[in-house]
Amino acid sequence: MRIRPSSTSRPPAGFSLIELILAIGLSVVLVSLMAWAIDLHLIRLESSRRSVEEAQLARALMRVIADDLRDTALVVEQDLSSLAQDAKENAEFDVDQIDTESSDSDEEAAATTASQRQPIGVYGGPSDLQLDVLRVRQTIAAAEPELPLVASIDGALKTVRYFVDASGLIRQEIGRDDAVWQELQGRTDAWDAARRTLAAEVVGLKFRYASKPSTDGAAQWFDSWDSQELEALPQAIEFVLTLRDELAATDEDDGGAVNRYATASVPTRSYRMTVALTPGVEASLAGDAAAADAAAQQGAGDASGAGGATR
Repeated sequence: MRIRPSSTSRPPAGFSLIELILAIGLSVVLVSLMAWAIDLHLIRLESSRRSVEEAQLARALMRVIADDLRDTALVVEQDLSSLAQDAKENAEFDVDQIDTESSDSDEEAAATTASQRQPIGVYGGPSDLQLDVLRVRQTIAAAEPELPLVASIDGALKTVRYFVDASGLIRQEIGRDDAVWQELQGRTDAWDAARRTLAAEVVGLKFRYASKPSTDGAAQWFDSWDSQELEALPQAIEFVLTLRDELAATDEDDGGAVNRYATASVPTRSYRMTVALTPGVEASLAGDAAAADAAAQQGAGDASGAGGATR
């Protein structure tokens, strides 16, 4: 017996080729959108992480420079004229008449050496700084185990330099006597041995020096300072660190090496700090710092198309 299919029966329903192609296309679009969203989220996380690391690096560098500025050695001239006059009046004989020729020659030699020896102070330009700092260290120890502890204070006079070159922010520190001897001899081997790169990310360093406030109470700012010529320390020193995004400055054509002289489109950020060297001048510098920050922010807004920013 042969069974014939009914004329009203239909084959089971299925997907047509067009529906299958549309489903696959929509799936590809959704997966692509999800991958793009995840990639964008990772990029933002990486950018935030780099910004935090850069801010931490800038804060650490500024702390190092600020500590050196606060330790700047200050020479206080004492008036000994009255003591010299009393000693001369109470002397049993006139010491100035003894060995006159020898004393004259010694005074000339001392004057010549003093004129060649750079006084203690601050010497800097708009992009470099040299200053003499006094390192004070307190030690508490006992000469013998059974003896009480005794506190002793030791001080060391150092000369510190800051500048920026192709390798980044450079700091050099040697003894004050070594620095004077190097200058008199025209040598740089001690400075070269003390060279230390603090951060390769730094591409700019600027200094400004504040003198005594004028009659209106506003400090006068200069691009350079010479303590030997001005016979004084600046009231405050302002410095600006400019850091470049090292990842953005990487040139793939150079095998991944950092191209420090890349185009100006590489984003940079500037960090500003003002350190008072003389107590009591913070109030007079507050208005100048606020005005400088406002001008910097305005300049950063004008140059936003170049990718720069100021903090």
